Amino acid sequence: MKNNSNTFEPIEEMNVRLAKKRAGIINSVYAHFVLSNIPVLKTVPYVIAGGCLASELQGDVPRDIDLFFLNLSDRINIPTHLELVKNNDLQYHDDSLISSHVIRYNGLIVDERLKYPPSMDINVILTKFKTWKELIDNFDMLHCKTVYDPGKDAFFISKKAYNAAVDKKIVNAKNVPLKSFRVQKFIDRGYTIENVSV
Repeated sequence: MKNNSNTFEPIEEMNVRLAKKRAGIINSVYAHFVLSNIPVLKTVPYVIAGGCLASELQGDVPRDIDLFFLNLSDRINIPTHLELVKNNDLQYHDDSLISSHVIRYNGLIVDERLKYPPSMDINVILTKFKTWKELIDNFDMLHCKTVYDPGKDAFFISKKAYNAAVDKKIVNAKNVPLKSFRVQKFIDRGYTIENVSV
């Protein structure tokens, strides 16, 4: 069967199994922190997705953690006691994004298996997407189309997205120009441009 960016099939490489295991730890630490501080989100389905998982596939420490909350229709108030940082790094070109917040996690005890820095930004992104497949279909770069579903303890990535992630290739996944600062962000991390318009 021919692969495309929406075909998810088992990939048995060791780095995928390790990334899945680490995504489970990420979930237990960072998602627990968010849900404990924003109780209204406890009943909302969410996934970990995007560049943070691509970094895990490469054996790198992510710059931040992306939590995408699904199937919301209204803006949710984020408690003011959380340390917020404005999030401009948005990758959507439609109205499915409700709001996006960056919450700074300042090192309550991070599981030592992660070896993360003591402070880490958590991107809390509220969306109208009903499923994670709808969500990542709107991601702008192919290597970011990586998902960990905590409810199923399952890690999803297509073969093409896997190849783009481990080879550090910037491939435009949509027929829209990419934001130049996002392209530069990944170039600064050692990515090369394969197929992109800015």
